[in-house]
Amino acid sequence: IEPEWAGQCESHGCVEVHCGDSRSLPWPEGRFGAVCTSPAFGNRLADSYAPDDVGSEGRRSHRTRRSYRLSLGRNLSGGSGAAMHWGDGYRELHQAVLHESLRTLKAGGLVVLDVKDHIRKGVLQQVPRWWHEACGHEGLTFVKGILVALSGDQNTARHRAQGRTTVDYEEILVFKKQVAAW
Repeated sequence: IEPEWAGQCESHGCVEVHCGDSRSLPWPEGRFGAVCTSPAFGNRLADSYAPDDVGSEGRRSHRTRRSYRLSLGRNLSGGSGAAMHWGDGYRELHQAVLHESLRTLKAGGLVVLDVKDHIRKGVLQQVPRWWHEACGHEGLTFVKGILVALSGDQNTARHRAQGRTTVDYEEILVFKKQVAAW
C-alpha cells in the first residue's frame, strides 16, 4: 500500500510490482500458486513517534528508535496494517486481507507467513498463534513452521541485559489451501 516500499522491489530485480490495498486485489479467483507475506507485526514499529529534531541532511534524527513512520518519513497510508498495534483492529484488518488473498490462491496453493510474537507492556503478544487460528478458520491446513533466530537490535539487547523477556526469533508458517472435495 506504500509506494516507497513497493518501489524497492525494482532495485532487487522483481519482474512485476503492484501497489494497492490488499483487501481488494485485482486478480481473479485461483490466480496464484502461493501467497507469501510478512504482515506488519503490530508491535512497537507501529508507533507514530516522530522526533522534533532534524539532522544536517534534513532528515529526522532518531538514533536507536525505529518505527514504520520514521522509515517512510511521513504518516502511513490509510488502511495500512503497519500503522496498527496488536489488537482487535489489527486482527480485523488482517482477517480481511487473508480472506481476500485466499480468493486469489489456487486449490492446493501455499500461504507462507513471516510473523513474530512481541512483548507489549510486559505481556507476550502471541501473534503466530493468532495466525494459526485465523488460517485454520479459513480452512487452511498447517504444513510446517520454521523458527528463524534473530540477533535483535539495541533495545532487545538492553532488555535482555536487564533480565526482561525478549522474543529472539521470527516464525515462518506454511499453510496449504485444500483441494475442493467433490
